[in-house]
Amino acid sequence: MHLSIRPTVQLHEASKGSWHYCVLSAAATAELLRFRGPKPRTRHTKARITIGDTTWQTNLIPDKDRGWLFVIKAVVRSAEGIEPGRRVAATVELLNDGVR
Repeated sequence: MHLSIRPTVQLHEASKGSWHYCVLSAAATAELLRFRGPKPRTRHTKARITIGDTTWQTNLIPDKDRGWLFVIKAVVRSAEGIEPGRRVAATVELLNDGVR
């Protein structure tokens, strides 16, 4: 299953470093939950993300305050010129990793 989203890149700063992430929209979250089914085996869902010309595999992670999110690696940010506050066009391919 593929989801097309346009999230804003956010920055989380902590004492041990910072990380950049995007939060799925409500519509994308609804599709994700439908894909996962009623009794998922894991908390996260594997996904292949594409932004611009860069594709990588990561996990979609649930966060009680933010919703479902994915982290954007430094190499991706550098290759695509991504900065916090910028909206990006992303394709999220949900991977069937035994979740159902």
